[in-house]
Amino acid sequence: MTNDARRLLAIGAAALLVGGSGAVAAVRHSSPAVRTVAAVPSVTPSAVKPSPSPTAARVTPPKSPTKAPVAKPLYPLPAGPVALTGCPPPKRPRGGTPYKPWRPSVVVPESALPAALPALARKPSLDALRGKGMWTYEWERTEGGSAAAVVRKAKAAGLTSIWVRTGSSKSGFYAAPELRALLPLAHAAGIKVVAWDFPYLYDPVADATRAARTLAFSVGGHRIDAFSPDIESPSEGTQLTRKRLRVYLGLVQRAVGERPVVSTVPPTNDHWWKTYDYRTQVPYVDAFAVMAYWNCNEPGREIVRSIGRLAPFGKPLHFIGQAFDFGPYGGRRGDPTGREVWRFVDVAKRRGVLGASLYVWQHSTAEQFRALGAYPWG
Repeated sequence: MTNDARRLLAIGAAALLVGGSGAVAAVRHSSPAVRTVAAVPSVTPSAVKPSPSPTAARVTPPKSPTKAPVAKPLYPLPAGPVALTGCPPPKRPRGGTPYKPWRPSVVVPESALPAALPALARKPSLDALRGKGMWTYEWERTEGGSAAAVVRKAKAAGLTSIWVRTGSSKSGFYAAPELRALLPLAHAAGIKVVAWDFPYLYDPVADATRAARTLAFSVGGHRIDAFSPDIESPSEGTQLTRKRLRVYLGLVQRAVGERPVVSTVPPTNDHWWKTYDYRTQVPYVDAFAVMAYWNCNEPGREIVRSIGRLAPFGKPLHFIGQAFDFGPYGGRRGDPTGREVWRFVDVAKRRGVLGASLYVWQHSTAEQFRALGAYPWG
């Protein structure tokens, strides 16, 4: 063995002793005949730490989302029949001043009226009539006449419509200031505005002209979303004849455009079912809003009866409930309870009607408003 070979072996052995099993020794020799050699250590299996497998890694499963607690309804659902107190109402004393409905100085004779226009085939959207609503009458007595307060309270109660009285044969169209303030705010809050008007039909052409003016009213591009003529009975002074109805409604149809005409009509108790003309209106209106003021009738049964009688006409229905004291009108004394309102709205919803509203905002109690607002219509 040459001296160079001995030196190389000595250096390699020393490197292994120093580096151990994990060392790498680089050996260089000054002689051009010997190349650099890298000593690769021998590694025993026990010295190797295995790389963690992806499947072996610990994975923390995602937490299930926490469910919000379901709010308990204000009253039980479904709402059962309610017992009404104060029924039957006490008899009214005889005497007193009899009610005299308004009558103008001139009544246009039917012979002077134009021929009625034929009913149009229409299918407007009925969204303005869906869900929960509230009626207003004397605007200055409704949240102090503040459109902002009206919209704020309506939104908090989950209302989808506000029904605003805009005029009558007696008073003309007078609601421009209210609509100017209300329409932009209501629409910004996603609430529809339905205008209602009281046509006495002494001059159905003039009544239709007023309706057209109401329908044409606009502020910043905002217009009313539906029009509801409150077509009352002769006991309220209305000249309710077939020709006057057809002349009036035929003209209203031409003015309403793509918006719905919803006729506000009396309840269908035995008296009104025999004496009131629902049928003539059917071809001209898109829906009926029924004044289902229950007085001493169980609220749910009042709705069921009206549905049964009006269903054959094939018109969608919206029901108007009682939020006022019937005592001054000879009926049951006292305000309906929140439970009565709850029952009324629940039966309307379960029977598949378009919506339910209360008449009237200015006389409604906090309990009635709370029941209407708490009911889960949607």
